[in-house]
Amino acid sequence: GWVCKRGRWLPIWRRRWAVLHHGCLHYWNDLPPFHPREWSEDELNAPSSNDVIQLAGASMTCPAPAGDEQHDRQSGVFFEIRLETPCSRHPLYLLRFESAEERDEWARALAQHIWRGPQRN
Repeated sequence: GWVCKRGRWLPIWRRRWAVLHHGCLHYWNDLPPFHPREWSEDELNAPSSNDVIQLAGASMTCPAPAGDEQHDRQSGVFFEIRLETPCSRHPLYLLRFESAEERDEWARALAQHIWRGPQRN
């Protein structure tokens, strides 16, 4: 689904299409050119994939938004997930969501991939 991810080099938020698969979070600038139910390793690892975050060994926190727990687009309150990975090149990833429910749904899914690590059939 869609997430907002803070850029590594420019600290601005950008909307990305993200897919959890085999202990990794793959993301693209736009919808990938294939249907998510028909993933193949070649498609997920193709250059069209914007990037991949390896989740094995990562830690995740969901910091509470400043102020009221209600999302308010006018006041700029958002709900975030911080992913810290053992990767030395890019150890910190920030994801932003517009509701606590959406953030919590992603947090549950991410936790399954973080704790299990890569799984192959």
